[in-house]
Amino acid sequence: MNLTSDNPILNKVVEYVQTKYQAKIDFPWYKYPDYFVIRNKNNKWFGLVMKVPYKKFNLNKEYLVDVLNVKIDDHGLYDIVVDNKTIFPGYHMAKHKWISILLDGSVDIKKTFRLIDESYIAVYNK
Repeated sequence: MNLTSDNPILNKVVEYVQTKYQAKIDFPWYKYPDYFVIRNKNNKWFGLVMKVPYKKFNLNKEYLVDVLNVKIDDHGLYDIVVDNKTIFPGYHMAKHKWISILLDGSVDIKKTFRLIDESYIAVYNK
């Protein structure tokens, strides 16, 4: 499945997971048509994309931002990457195991890809 968005960062994320991991993109919530999960070959989530108000992250902006939630099992890495400016404890997920990455260009795309890789490994190894 191809997904296109007006957000070029989100488009790069979708292309990356589909190309590297042959990930399935799934829209499981009728109530939230812009939200989708990214599943591995075993049908396990390793990503969740949502549109979230910046205010939910205590950022003083009035509009929505695309957010990618990924799983991080390495507590040392978690402590390094969560800066509460561009990467946050997981919004709407287990905050000690998931992180939320703003997909607004504030995080280097290569860093986002590395965190996606970490999430894939964390979920695949379960």
